[in-house]
Amino acid sequence: MPKKKATKKEEVKKLDLSKPLDIENASFEQRRDYAAFLEQLKVTAGWKILERTMDDNLQVIANQIVEKVSATGQPLEDKEVDELRIQYNQIKQLKQLPDALIDRFLPKETTPEMQYDPYSSTGLQANVLDMSNTT
Repeated sequence: MPKKKATKKEEVKKLDLSKPLDIENASFEQRRDYAAFLEQLKVTAGWKILERTMDDNLQVIANQIVEKVSATGQPLEDKEVDELRIQYNQIKQLKQLPDALIDRFLPKETTPEMQYDPYSSTGLQANVLDMSNTT
């Protein structure tokens, strides 16, 4: 009998949000599930709307920072420009948060260990002396 595919409600049930996410002690499968949920989020219409809204806000804020003029046309003081810079960076961080969390849940593979064996097929080729070029 073929295995029944889990529905979205069943997938969300297996994600226990009643306690904090403990990434360091989570199994590889749990971290992979977390990353998959975030990948699903990134392709939803709701996230695309949020991204577009954040992009529009970033443009407005950037213009206010450069021109030192508020949205209402009032000149901005240096303190207000600094607050806009903070807000700009916060929006950028929020926009990049799904990718940052995915990288945290599933870190990239580490670089292979250096092989000093000239006959190894897994070593870094730059470290192998090519004897054909010695004359």
